[in-house]
Amino acid sequence: MRWGLVPSWVKDPRKFTLLINARSETVREKPAFKNAIKRRRCLIPADGYYEWQDASGRKRPFFIHRRDGQPVGFAALAETWMGPNGEETDSVAIVTAPASRDLAALHHRVPVTIAPEEFERWLDGRAVRRRRRHAAAARAGRRRVRLARDFHARQPRRQRRRATAAADHRRGAGGGGAEACEEGRAAQGDGGAGG
Repeated sequence: MRWGLVPSWVKDPRKFTLLINARSETVREKPAFKNAIKRRRCLIPADGYYEWQDASGRKRPFFIHRRDGQPVGFAALAETWMGPNGEETDSVAIVTAPASRDLAALHHRVPVTIAPEEFERWLDGRAVRRRRRHAAAARAGRRRVRLARDFHARQPRRQRRRATAAADHRRGAGGGGAEACEEGRAAQGDGGAGG
């Protein structure tokens, strides 16, 4: 499976811009995604994903994941491109939506996550009646609020230690590094009352 969707109607995939994301707001209208959203929906299982934030000229990674550590299923679209000589290329793109206020600080778009109880419905892809669509839209609005609470962004532990050590060094605290980071966490955990 190749990252970056290549629609079946493309003549030469080498000359086509890879479509790594499909905006949920326009996925049904865009020619590149029209067939895939109807017939070739898929899920990409993941523990989370990274977003990078530019801070003082340095990019810092943040790992976005569920607070409970459970895997997530990202909504995705798949397509098979068939070449003139019979070659086939399977490709995929993740469906994205506007980020919640909490996650928008890192990036304005996020992957659409599908709850386990909705996997079958997402993969089915058949048109649903208007009433069910409205009910799903209302649930999606409530779900977006819940997702903001369910997901957590954090820097990888190694990055946090480096950032803490660098901050200590700038303040003249010396090379406490990971120990200083652990002591800081312990002080925060007990309300700063100290041992």
